[in-house]
Amino acid sequence: MESTALPAPTGAGRTVNRIAYVGLDGVIYTIAPDGSDRRQVSPSASDAAEGTISGRYTWPVWSPDADSLLFSGVTPGATGQGAIRSLFRAPASGSGPEAVVSIYRDESTTADIAIGTPHYSLWSPDGKKIALIAGAGSELATMVLDSESGRSLRPLARGAPVYIAWSPDSSQLMIHLLGDLTMFRFPEDLAGVVESRRVDARSYGYSSPGFSPSGGRYAFIDSQGDTNSLHLENIAGNGRITLTTSGERAAFRWSPDGSRLAVLKGRLTDTVYRELTIVEADGSSERTLVQDPMFSFWWSPDGTKLAFSFPDPEGTGGMGWSVVDSVSGEVSYLVGLLPTRSFEFALFNFDQYAHSHQIWSPDSRRIVLSGAILDEQTRARIRANDYGAVTPRVWVVDTSLEQAPQAVAEGFLGFWSPR
Repeated sequence: MESTALPAPTGAGRTVNRIAYVGLDGVIYTIAPDGSDRRQVSPSASDAAEGTISGRYTWPVWSPDADSLLFSGVTPGATGQGAIRSLFRAPASGSGPEAVVSIYRDESTTADIAIGTPHYSLWSPDGKKIALIAGAGSELATMVLDSESGRSLRPLARGAPVYIAWSPDSSQLMIHLLGDLTMFRFPEDLAGVVESRRVDARSYGYSSPGFSPSGGRYAFIDSQGDTNSLHLENIAGNGRITLTTSGERAAFRWSPDGSRLAVLKGRLTDTVYRELTIVEADGSSERTLVQDPMFSFWWSPDGTKLAFSFPDPEGTGGMGWSVVDSVSGEVSYLVGLLPTRSFEFALFNFDQYAHSHQIWSPDSRRIVLSGAILDEQTRARIRANDYGAVTPRVWVVDTSLEQAPQAVAEGFLGFWSPR
């Protein structure tokens, strides 16, 4: 287990414990986990229908110290022009529209990077920089912004598919683009020369790479023929070891303490895997936790549990949610959910979104889910193809099963503060 200590971000030790979510009115709010004390963060929206291109705000991203939120906005352009896609920063306290700052604006001809997803933004751990994937004409551009001024470097990469990960000390960004993995090292003030180093590996067999929580190593996959091998390498680019292999695409995430990695292997479809394993970071062992079809997993902040999603056994097109003990492998079923389109997108790309968005409460007891609970009424509406009668909500689910799931707001997409 790695134990190198890193400086704590500003605000460390302070409890925030709030959920940021996108309301049905297309506005970003934060709320207490019991549904009280709602605060408006984004401006109001004129047209809030999910998936429209006018007057909506979406994809809130908590800063590491939980003081600020990033979110994307799509607003009408001038007469004869298309919609304007912008990235905004605002105080999470909900200080009013005058506190909202636009830090990036797309080119006028740009579309969403995915349906309902104008951008992907990822704070650096120290909160000083933002890695941003945005549309740039007919392609995607990956860049780094100053989180206060929005000042940016030239795009570091162009093209897709593209996935990114920050080092814990915020000095380096890995970009996995078109199968190639490149390490970028930044000057402190973003004004100097950006150094880059190509990692000797190439693979389309995974999405997001990942630095260990201490920053001393990084994990990635290299493909040779039909074999995808999960490797660890020292930050200097040497000392490579192989942890496990897979015949199909895989997805992985470090445990919060850096001692293990959880790996989804054996892809059955574009979004479904068949096995969840735990691999020791020293390469000493690998063991299977769950061997059933599943979409995603999310480590609890204390590393004792993983929440995972899987296809609804009743074939509704929804999903079930369970939690598994990371040591004993004991599984507890939690709830069935028909996810919103946006939340489903995050789940299908969980190995990237887990870098930027948290579904677990800071105390590792509850998770926040977005959609409709699969009760008998919801299942009947799905069977009748009456999706318009299903109201999406933000749900808090107690993983100890001591309390029933609680709807805390009506909304499309909610995520927990990092502390």
